[in-house]
Amino acid sequence: MGEFTLIGLDTNCQKLLLLLLQENQPLPANKLARKLLITPRMARYRLNKVEIWLHLNSLTLIKQPGVGYLIDARPDTKRSLLHQLEKMGDDALVLPPHKRIYLIIITILFSPLPVVVKQFQSALNISRTTVLKDLHTIDEWLIKYDLRLMRRQNYGCQIVGDESSIREAMVDCLIEGIGEENLIAIMGDKYAYRQRTDTDKLGIERPFIEILQKLNIDYFAKILLKEEAGTLSLSDHNFVWLVLCLASLTNRALSGIYVLDDLQSVQSQWDEEIDQFAKKLSAKINRQFGVRLPESETKQLTCLMNKAAIRKSVTRLLSENQIEIRTSERLIEEFGSDILSLAEEIVTYASVYLHPALRVDGELLANLANHLSHLPYAEVSRVKLRNPLLADIRREYAHIYFIAENCVDIVYRHFKSHISEDEIGYLTMYFAAAMERLCISERKKKVLVICNAGRATAMLLVSRIRVEFPNIDIVAVMSYLEWKNRVDSIEYDLIVSTIPIQVKNTPVVIASPLLASQDAANIRALLKTPRTTTKASDRTANHNQFCLKNLIKADTIKLNVLVGSWEEAVEQAGEPLLKNHLIEHRYIQAMKDTIINFGPYMVIWEGTVLLHARPEDGVRQLCMGFTTFRNPINFGHEQNDPVKMAFVLGAVDNCSHMPALYELSDLMRDHEVASSLRNTVSPQRVLKLFSDHCKDPVN
Repeated sequence: MGEFTLIGLDTNCQKLLLLLLQENQPLPANKLARKLLITPRMARYRLNKVEIWLHLNSLTLIKQPGVGYLIDARPDTKRSLLHQLEKMGDDALVLPPHKRIYLIIITILFSPLPVVVKQFQSALNISRTTVLKDLHTIDEWLIKYDLRLMRRQNYGCQIVGDESSIREAMVDCLIEGIGEENLIAIMGDKYAYRQRTDTDKLGIERPFIEILQKLNIDYFAKILLKEEAGTLSLSDHNFVWLVLCLASLTNRALSGIYVLDDLQSVQSQWDEEIDQFAKKLSAKINRQFGVRLPESETKQLTCLMNKAAIRKSVTRLLSENQIEIRTSERLIEEFGSDILSLAEEIVTYASVYLHPALRVDGELLANLANHLSHLPYAEVSRVKLRNPLLADIRREYAHIYFIAENCVDIVYRHFKSHISEDEIGYLTMYFAAAMERLCISERKKKVLVICNAGRATAMLLVSRIRVEFPNIDIVAVMSYLEWKNRVDSIEYDLIVSTIPIQVKNTPVVIASPLLASQDAANIRALLKTPRTTTKASDRTANHNQFCLKNLIKADTIKLNVLVGSWEEAVEQAGEPLLKNHLIEHRYIQAMKDTIINFGPYMVIWEGTVLLHARPEDGVRQLCMGFTTFRNPINFGHEQNDPVKMAFVLGAVDNCSHMPALYELSDLMRDHEVASSLRNTVSPQRVLKLFSDHCKDPVN
């Protein structure tokens, strides 16, 4: 059998082909993914490429649904191809175009001298024309960093611009070129990249490994993992970012290139403990590498760590939020009055459109304050907030994303800071997690959650799991690195992880942070629990029938009612829904208890109260009611009392009521319509006002 041409197959595809050739039985995509430490979706994408390549070489990839993938070829053909793959070194592997471009960028950025085109032709085995085309692509890539690729004949290529921007590009290029999951796996195991077999399993090309070796990432990973474990608690993304940042800083310092900004404008907002840690770390770098970092570099390091650091683990945050309601004074002490004021305004705005109960969700307020605490020094720290789930978030939580998008102006008013789409995605995730919590009941079974994508992602995943499986207990939430390096033991029955892992004697479900239906099915199969909820996308399918004009009907309207107290007002407003068997009597008591416990926050608009309680407090069916009072009643609200009309919301889940609530919020901004509602004495007139002003739900 003649030799095959492997052109068109990148490193990972060749490794996938190698695994398939070594087996005589079908291999499922999830098993292939585990072996390569990639996601099943990435494995299926590469299998499509392998299938095309096999077809061009007169071979067939058999796909058996529910079983796996198998190469259909004679044994001697398989042996010939297997031998060819096994004898190949990294030098023979063809880099895909995007990897090649990242490698060129990294080479130029980390080279102390200009790099000539011939060096790339020789190292990458490509033509001069291809190199020049890649350099044009690099020109465009550098624009977002305000950097420029300088090219001169007989001189070479060099990237020029602000030093902070150059370092930002260095770190981003390494993360994008090598892959965050690969970097996590390398940095989680000391010296793992020195072993050829380990890097082969990860699918990292040798040129990238050599760059990581030169940057001494094992030294910086060891410091952040072991020596100062008590100072910082980092998400996996921020851990990788900090390691690469330290390595890049040291690399540039060894060449005598420094950042000179003294950062005086944000120095007062730094965490004192992190400031001390940065100074110690600067001293260690000086001793280890024989370079003396100026004070400006130490301050830069402090600023970067303040934004990257998570002062509390997700597990601790969840525990605190379950056992206590933190007072405003406590939150001000933790995050400052400016940040708390911003978080409160965002929550107030979102509660009007998503669910009024968000106003009293202490967990949401604390999480938002923690997340937004980086804003005072966002511009100078240059830590990019990437949200790998942005596309999924926009699709799965479109209405919530729309509301979060409108919070951009609130942030700008407070800090004159623009937030990115990725940041909006994270706000959406916090809101979505809070909405999911509306459906939570008691939990029993023990589950450990491992999430490598940060706090917002973890919170959303935890909330989705709790809603889908009300009979489980989330015993801990950790990053991959936190779990891998943990010394104490935790008892659990199941691990749900967003990153491929293998654990002896413990079932593991690899899940999307949005908990796809198949992920839930896998968990259900292992826990042997029945399905208790529906997907968010399932619940949003019939949103059009849940608009305001379809929920408030003639028999859920009461007008010109005489009452003597706010308690009686609540009872009278809930009575039509109770009479129509849409709520239970305990729901009315729950609404009163909520006002007693949390105050008159339900008086959202002037003269108008939006009464509600939680879905599990006695709602039988999604419903809304409308009542006006003959005599205005005081609920105790400083600005919006006295109350002349009341809406009652009975939500059954975390999203089906949103179209009606959005329409109601829009309607109440029309003062003329609001006035007509307060003064009308005809239920038909009320229905016509709702119908005339009912808009299509946000898609």
